[in-house]
Amino acid sequence: MTAAIVEGQPATGLRRVPALVVWGITLLDVVLLLTALPLQRDTPDSPFFVLAVFTADAIAFATVGALVATRRPGNAVGWILWGVGAATGLNLIGQGYGNLVVSAGAWDVPGAVAISWLIQWSFNPVFALGLGFIPLLFPDGRLPSRRWRPVAVLFAATGVLLAVPDLLRPGPLPPTPYDNPTGVPALAPYLGDVASIGSLAVFVCVPLALAAAVVRYRRGTATERQQLKWLGAAAGTSGIGLLLLTALPLPDEWATGAFAVIICAFGLIPVAIGIAILRYRLYEIDRIISRTLGYAIVTLILGATFAVLVLGLQALARPLVGSSQVAVAVSTLAVAALFGPLRSRVQATVDRRFYRSRYDAVQLSEGLAARLRDDVDLDVLRAELAATAEAALQPTSLSVWVRSASEKGSR
Repeated sequence: MTAAIVEGQPATGLRRVPALVVWGITLLDVVLLLTALPLQRDTPDSPFFVLAVFTADAIAFATVGALVATRRPGNAVGWILWGVGAATGLNLIGQGYGNLVVSAGAWDVPGAVAISWLIQWSFNPVFALGLGFIPLLFPDGRLPSRRWRPVAVLFAATGVLLAVPDLLRPGPLPPTPYDNPTGVPALAPYLGDVASIGSLAVFVCVPLALAAAVVRYRRGTATERQQLKWLGAAAGTSGIGLLLLTALPLPDEWATGAFAVIICAFGLIPVAIGIAILRYRLYEIDRIISRTLGYAIVTLILGATFAVLVLGLQALARPLVGSSQVAVAVSTLAVAALFGPLRSRVQATVDRRFYRSRYDAVQLSEGLAARLRDDVDLDVLRAELAATAEAALQPTSLSVWVRSASEKGSR
């Protein structure tokens, strides 16, 4: 599969995988994930609700990947989504099965050691390769050009570097009491350096993948640009959230909840890819971006206004009433009163700047309605309608047909 991706063409064998096999494996994966979810342990490092969100993301990647792979078998992106979902699902299923075995205290059950060995080394490379190759190959499953072949080779090498340390590390195989069957004690001193090189390679690959998406956007058709907008909106949501989580000093309990929300937003990536590749409501992305920007700006402004009002009114009201509840109530009412007008003003500004076609269409329709409100002359109405259609659509020819009274009566 890697060789086919490097050449910019999906593997021929992938086209021949029956859809029934793909959906059968996907259904089995979903059933096992839902079965393993109650077996997950709630720990400070991995709270249960975070594992539940990971489970939902794994199901999203697997099902959307199966849908794209069976509808567009020649597109490698669908198979990559499917592989990421399967790898994530296998890891979660293995954790649940391991917890069950640990609670039973019997490691001689079938497959316990093999599953622990597989999930120890397979998740990181598959996940990293998937996230790297998706922006590199999206949306048509091919490289932007032959010049990107070395980047694809670098991505594949990075996956190997991420797999080797866990695959060859000697010692116990968590959570089993047995040693890693593929561990090589002689290589133990060097595996840490290999892992560091692999992590460094990931940081090199991410900008290259983003650069490939930018190049494809600048050179792509209108349809490809809309497809890339879907991927950018979904990936940007989780990426910005992760940066904010890293930068903001949040309490531990808040940080855990925020991390779960970010992981949930990460599940939007396969959904956006499915919409983009299958082209279902493809051109709705401009409206989504416009609304998202509008509400994000309104939220920031109202949040800052609320904080300033609370602090200011508390300083004024505390000497008089000795309570901060009045300040909070007045600030809440003020923010609620500001929401409607502020949202309209901000949305108009965003549409004018980022969503010009919709803004122009709204302006034209509102202007036409205002001009026609008081006009009753048929020639004037016809001229105004023709002028508005000319400005909005720029047609090569234009004619307005008005049905006469005699034509109405004949019907």
